[in-house]
Amino acid sequence: MRPPLTGAAQPALWLVSGRAVGFALTFAIPVVLARSLTPVAFGTYKQLFLIYATLYTLGQLGMAESLYYFLPAEKRGAGPLLANAALVLAASGACLLAVLLGTGDLIARLLSNPALVEHLAPLGLFLFLMLLSSPLEIALICRNRYRSAAAAYALSDACRAGLLILPVLWFPRVGAVMVGAILFAGGRAAATVVLLVRTLRERLRPDAPLLRRQLGYALPFELYVLVAIAQGSYHQYAIAHQFDAAAFAIYSVGCLALPLVDLVGTSAGNVLMVQMGEAIRDGRPGEAAGLWRETVRKLALLLLPLAGLLVVNARDIIELLFTSAYASSVPIFMLCALVLFPLAVPIDSGLRVFAETRTLFVLHLVTLLTVAASLPWLLSWLGIAGGIVSVALSAAVAKGIGLARLGRLMRVPATRVLPWQAIGAVTAVAAAACVPALVTGRALPFPPFIRAAAVSLVYAAAFGAGCAVLRIFRADEIAAARAWIRHLVAAVHLTRATSEGG
Repeated sequence: MRPPLTGAAQPALWLVSGRAVGFALTFAIPVVLARSLTPVAFGTYKQLFLIYATLYTLGQLGMAESLYYFLPAEKRGAGPLLANAALVLAASGACLLAVLLGTGDLIARLLSNPALVEHLAPLGLFLFLMLLSSPLEIALICRNRYRSAAAAYALSDACRAGLLILPVLWFPRVGAVMVGAILFAGGRAAATVVLLVRTLRERLRPDAPLLRRQLGYALPFELYVLVAIAQGSYHQYAIAHQFDAAAFAIYSVGCLALPLVDLVGTSAGNVLMVQMGEAIRDGRPGEAAGLWRETVRKLALLLLPLAGLLVVNARDIIELLFTSAYASSVPIFMLCALVLFPLAVPIDSGLRVFAETRTLFVLHLVTLLTVAASLPWLLSWLGIAGGIVSVALSAAVAKGIGLARLGRLMRVPATRVLPWQAIGAVTAVAAAACVPALVTGRALPFPPFIRAAAVSLVYAAAFGAGCAVLRIFRADEIAAARAWIRHLVAAVHLTRATSEGG
């Protein structure tokens, strides 16, 4: 009999599955665009979406993320909470659209790219529509509709991939990308409104007293977000300012590994916040600490071996996806892979459960100062790769401070704030597995795809042998993984049989 997944694992697995489908589809976006556009145009596209990512997070004003705090405790008040959030988000999106329209020349000068100006108006419209739809998956997660949230993630990302890629295949220009982006965002915003109206109906009404409570939580949180965004994107803006668009394209391709952090870490962190919050409100602090350690353990078991696999295949991955024109991205890609797990430890999620917005603000302020202080000399010493080294250094500072505070909040000693034994064991095994894999890669004079397949098999065999010797995986984890694979294979067979029968 298959042991059930407990705690945050089962819901997080649904969310990760939904986002994995979406990631597999959206992964093609930069690959196709890098091959279809010139390096300068691709760099312009990456700069536009860097601006979007920054303003999208800031433009939420903490309202969308505050739903993780309010909805689990006030499920009967879901309608007013969501209505308040929608109104604030719409107003914020309209203001940001106006800002982009009025500051085009300044933005172009700061990022050393005059080509940005003509695309800022469509970028602002895209941003406005995406802000309107930002509560969609959050509302589903907070109401424990994990399968629906997973489906929403997958369907949304599938549409995004199609609508950003297809126009460029006919018209290989950045403007075509923006047209597809607006069509996608408009459809997503319409779907969000329809879903909320059908689900909540007459309860979807603004509530002024509740709005004051939401803003009381969200605005201090927004100060933390402001600093978090600054420290998270500072290295990209610095490189965009100091280097040209083509060099920024090289750097962006090298940072390809980082979306994997969002795929797994964010999904697990979202579920963790809901379940830890429920445990604390029900007077079960020991269970909350256990949920935290178990989530970090599973992230370590997944992301640490994945980091090793990316490192040993770095050159072949870049050449296969982006051609040898982006060979200079390989060292940056390897550095990104090495910091996958530290970046994915959900410190922010754990602190937000305790409403530690002041701590989060101070934490990211310290991190921003670390990045700002280290980046100039790292860029002069290591060149463009110094950007990602500054990210790793700042992450180490942030995680250390955050773990110390979270341990005090959960009332656990430093020796139990993380599953240190599991992390150490899987790190050692992954590092050891890299050795035969790298030797194999150097010895095989094959095309990139065949060499990457052979290297991956060697790495997987060495890693599996090491895990078996050290007994890293528990019996329930092995049984659950096997059951999930069986379900996946069965779904593939069912899909094939249905298509053949149809």
